[in-house]
Amino acid sequence: MHLIADAGRIPFVSNNSRQAMNRINPHKLQHSKWTAVHPRNREKHFLVTALNSDMEGHVQSCILEAVHSRRETEMDWRELKNDERWLMGWR
Repeated sequence: MHLIADAGRIPFVSNNSRQAMNRINPHKLQHSKWTAVHPRNREKHFLVTALNSDMEGHVQSCILEAVHSRRETEMDWRELKNDERWLMGWR
């Protein structure tokens, strides 16, 4: 569900089936903070500690470090766009 607003009108909820996505610039991910929507092993807050790029400099993956356990996980940076799994910042 998405809120849709028009200038001067009251927002209403739309049942648009498109998946909502976080907008991300991959080159600004370094040191960004993320919150897991469904935490596992008491790991809720994460910090991007490194970015892995290809030969042309395009970001391919990132390394997330759990704040609670300091466990690191490598994942495709595009997975952070899914707001059903990740929220920007620490909440």
